[in-house]
Amino acid sequence: MSTNTVTSLKVSPVRRVLVTGLTIILVIAVTTGFVWLQTDHVIAPPRLRMLSWLWSVFVCRCPA
Repeated sequence: MSTNTVTSLKVSPVRRVLVTGLTIILVIAVTTGFVWLQTDHVIAPPRLRMLSWLWSVFVCRCPA
């Protein structure tokens, strides 16, 4: 009889590397987008400009 009682899921290393890589790329893309919005290097639609303004007023307390 086997006494192995492993309850964790076994994920292949290739899948783990793929998910980690895609997550890192997504984080970099989102961060770059917000930096471009803050430095006005992007023509943003009105909704994103409003979101940026709300962020600066309520979260970071930056001068508008």
